[in-house]
Amino acid sequence: NSDSFSNSIDFVQADVHEFLENEKPRKFDCVVVDPPGWGTAQTRVPGALNKYRKIFDAAADKVKINGLLFLNVSGRSITQKQFDKLVAETGKMQGRRPLLVHEYLHSGLADFPVPLLTPNLRPTRCAALRFTN
Repeated sequence: NSDSFSNSIDFVQADVHEFLENEKPRKFDCVVVDPPGWGTAQTRVPGALNKYRKIFDAAADKVKINGLLFLNVSGRSITQKQFDKLVAETGKMQGRRPLLVHEYLHSGLADFPVPLLTPNLRPTRCAALRFTN
């Protein structure tokens, strides 16, 4: 029955900063975080990493036990190593331990090509995490 299914899902489309700061304390089975691509220039990477870290930690706090957190980072200057560190540290401030369920690297956009000599600079990196605590 589609009515009973739609009654069990809350879709929230909001600015991630406003939502995480103003949302009443509640947990979700699944949270998708797709912030702007802050790390598009090498000089902005340290600030971008800090912004991603804060948002990802705040989002991890909104995920129920055994829930999923989908993270997206858009920005050529964020390396795989930096992204892996972000993913590994997500939720640790709250004492949570994420398990990496799936990772996706996308470089096939015609309007955002990746130079052949620098394949580690991908425009989009995604990770799905499950929190067991």
